[in-house]
Amino acid sequence: MIWESSVWKEELVRDLLTVKQQIDDADHTTPYEKVAVAIEKFAFTSAFIIRKLSKANKLSDEVESTSLPVRRFPNTDSEVPIHFLNWHKFETFYDLDMAEKTNLSPRRLCNMLIHSFVFVPEMDETGSKFESVLCNSDHTKDKHLYQISLDALFTFVEMVSADHIDYLVCKNLLDPDSTVIHKSQNALSPNLE
Repeated sequence: MIWESSVWKEELVRDLLTVKQQIDDADHTTPYEKVAVAIEKFAFTSAFIIRKLSKANKLSDEVESTSLPVRRFPNTDSEVPIHFLNWHKFETFYDLDMAEKTNLSPRRLCNMLIHSFVFVPEMDETGSKFESVLCNSDHTKDKHLYQISLDALFTFVEMVSADHIDYLVCKNLLDPDSTVIHKSQNALSPNLE
């Protein structure tokens, strides 16, 4: 259980600033492969921290209910199933011309990043800057491949790191099985029945 969330949120900010700097330096001082690994590490560790904060009730309902824009590509139902030896040929397993806009909840995105099966940082059309990540999990690999922009991922991490809960409402604190029913950034008390 996380007791003090600010330490973890400060870590998210430090990691975000570091990966942004590495992306900016990609052409000049840092090789492509090193930046791709930095993006991968950032995505995994941030997802783990955010999921842990969520499970510890350290994120507000406003952040928890955020909808993250992604694109998803359908599985092509290839004769050969995707597995750990061929996942890098992802373009043969997913129809990258059939993008569908959709949204993921923070928890679903975090789980997908933590349990990623395919994880590929993508560059823009000019090949000069990283702009998105293609990923799915062992649970979604037979259905879809998802694309999330780095801007959307970075904005979400910034939102989490700036989040603070002004009040929290529980059913019964004396009950060991008590559940949190509301946690909010809004300092005004909710109208709960």
